Amino acid sequence: MEITNELKQDLSTLESACGNFLEKYESVLTSALNKLEMSAEESLKIDLMLELITHLSSAQFAASYMQKDVVKEGILIQDPSGSFTLGGTPLPPMTDIEVYVHDDELDQDVWKRVFIGGSPKQRICGLKHPNLTSGIHARIRG
Repeated sequence: MEITNELKQDLSTLESACGNFLEKYESVLTSALNKLEMSAEESLKIDLMLELITHLSSAQFAASYMQKDVVKEGILIQDPSGSFTLGGTPLPPMTDIEVYVHDDELDQDVWKRVFIGGSPKQRICGLKHPNLTSGIHARIRG
């Protein structure tokens, strides 16, 4: 799938619309959650609104992420202390990275978005391969 200029523009529009909605209704939802008493109908509407906000936040993140270009690429290295670096740059916990790994279901090598977790010994989170460490091809978007 190619990220065309038209798709980038549509992603930007989506990201902005999600942000505007979330900003507009955040205080409304906070007020509703802080009520001491509510009807069954109000409770349902709050649950649905929380679900909507969760999905909109995810859509906003994905739209933003898809518009970013690769800014660093290389081999992921884990030093003896357990910290990861990419091209000599330390990767703090919660850094989003993409790793090039084999997908058994597709039976091909693919890029997967994961994140760096843990402290002080870091690990790659978000893959079925829990023991991936040094030596895999990785990149960062920014």
